[in-house]
Amino acid sequence: MSHTSGSSQSPVEAARRLRRGFHRTIAWRGALIGVVCAAVCWCLGQTSLLRVMENREFDGCFAFRGTRSTAANVIIVALDDASLGEIDKPLMFLSPELAQVIGYVHDGGAASIGVDFLIPGGDTTMEYLLPGQPGSLEPMGEAVGRSGRVVLPQWMQVGEQPLRPPFEWSVPSDLPWADLGFVDQTVDADACLRRQMMRWSDDEGTHACLALALLIKARGLSDEWLAASQLTLDGTAIPLDADGCLRINYAGPAGTLRVVPFRDVLAAARQSSQGPEANGVPRALFKDSIVLIGTTVVSMKDNFFTPYTTPTLFRLMRPMEHRPGGLQMSGVEIHANVLATLLDRAFITTPWPLSAPLTLLVVGALLGMILARCSLEMGLLVALIHHVTWRVLVLCAFCWGNWRVEAVAMYALGVLLYGTLFALRWRWIRRMFGLVKSEAVARALESRGARLDLRGAQRDVTVLFCDIRGFTTFSERHAAHEVVHLLNTFFTAVVPAMEAEGGTVNSYIGDAVMVLFGAPAEQPDHAARAVRAAVEVVRRVHAMAERWRELDAADFRIGIGIHTGNAVVGTVGSPRRLDYTAIGDTVNTAARLESANKELHTEVLISQATFEALPENERQRIANLGPPRALAVKGKQETLRVYAAV
Repeated sequence: MSHTSGSSQSPVEAARRLRRGFHRTIAWRGALIGVVCAAVCWCLGQTSLLRVMENREFDGCFAFRGTRSTAANVIIVALDDASLGEIDKPLMFLSPELAQVIGYVHDGGAASIGVDFLIPGGDTTMEYLLPGQPGSLEPMGEAVGRSGRVVLPQWMQVGEQPLRPPFEWSVPSDLPWADLGFVDQTVDADACLRRQMMRWSDDEGTHACLALALLIKARGLSDEWLAASQLTLDGTAIPLDADGCLRINYAGPAGTLRVVPFRDVLAAARQSSQGPEANGVPRALFKDSIVLIGTTVVSMKDNFFTPYTTPTLFRLMRPMEHRPGGLQMSGVEIHANVLATLLDRAFITTPWPLSAPLTLLVVGALLGMILARCSLEMGLLVALIHHVTWRVLVLCAFCWGNWRVEAVAMYALGVLLYGTLFALRWRWIRRMFGLVKSEAVARALESRGARLDLRGAQRDVTVLFCDIRGFTTFSERHAAHEVVHLLNTFFTAVVPAMEAEGGTVNSYIGDAVMVLFGAPAEQPDHAARAVRAAVEVVRRVHAMAERWRELDAADFRIGIGIHTGNAVVGTVGSPRRLDYTAIGDTVNTAARLESANKELHTEVLISQATFEALPENERQRIANLGPPRALAVKGKQETLRVYAAV
């Protein structure tokens, strides 16, 4: 007999399809949670605290890479301690010496020359600075005018007017918009210098920073180029952030770029003016180079923290003698590194496929799908792998492509997503435990699980057993699903009444239920609670008479037995499978009382111990108790006194 394509599938295949559908649902839910966590991490990543952390994390990329190769022909003429000591003059009187150095460098064919210090304060009309005096300003003005390729410094953020060199220094050149370059540094909130503002606009026009002005001088760029909305260099856009700053791609820690002492250049300049050039710094060294003249003396307080001086794990892991960037970097060397970044076009950028919003959303969705299907231990391993993998990606992207990939928000995503998914899973397990076992037991294990006596403890409790009369006969006459439907209807009606009085459903035993009062949470009035719960259960069963008839159980009745006494309460079982329960004669007696309802044609039987535990003024108010009866209970030699609640 042939089967058509619409024939029913096998039970095994149906189970597999159901399982696959369940896993897909879990995975998509995890992906949705991942996307939400990604959005949260993106928002957190915009806060000042995480921006500082992100910058510190990226500093580690510089420490990991070390130095980078550079083809930039940039030379620093350094006014170091030895140079100032040999000249033996205050800095403000160095105009003649500075003029000699500029003339020598210009004659060597320098493309542009930048000066990174000013005559510090004072009255420039003082006698020592007048023409013909040792500190005369005129030689410097003549040298600047003869060269036409000198950029002098100015400070923009010192008051209402920029701080500029003495007017004797300034001679307009063919590129007046680049005669001055501002030397204000763009320092981040953690006092580290990672960026440099490139342009500054005011009523006078657009001003270039020192490095950009030197580039304009060297390349002969126009003022239209400087004022353009997008700066470009050899067809490549110069990437600036929202503050108009360029992120500096340092060539290395302090001392990486070529440095020539000021005293050596000055000595060569003086020798060349007296005759043939002697041994020393040759003019040819400066051919087609961009030269910066500035102080490197620590006492001048022109030194800054850079990514190489930020303490990072990669730097601290190296031996002390091999750690890069042990010293701060002078301002003139920072300007030289800005120039090297521009000349090498070694711009630090972020390609759009690696942009933070996109990567967070994609990784969040994928990671959420994976973690949603992992165990707690495997999920932790996945989160660690995600962290390490992303860290490796960040390092490789910077070392190989000068790409800056955000890391802190991604790390936070792994932690947040792992915590969120497993918190939700714990919540679901916690809820299921409360449904399957008991909410009271779940609360006890949750709040004081470490102090819960796993060996059991002796405690006075009240035990309630509730059973359906004639349930065996009903089961024989009805299908299994009808039997289960009846049980679910019954328990749905009566269990809330028991829990409302603080009862703990200990177990379902077929058509019966065992409930504890006074455990695990201590209840001084546990006996009264149990009796009140029993009365309410009977009332609800009677009130549902119509519902029982609909279920073909018109003669539906129950029996309840309640006994108070001492029992061992706690967790019992094997080390791999425990259960919270009560054990002892009190439990057995309560079960016997429940069974005795058939013999006495009652619905609720209360033992003498429970009766005596009831407050005297409430014995009749709680339940309409009849006179005591003598009851012989199986397993007990003495007769019990019981009360029927009617």
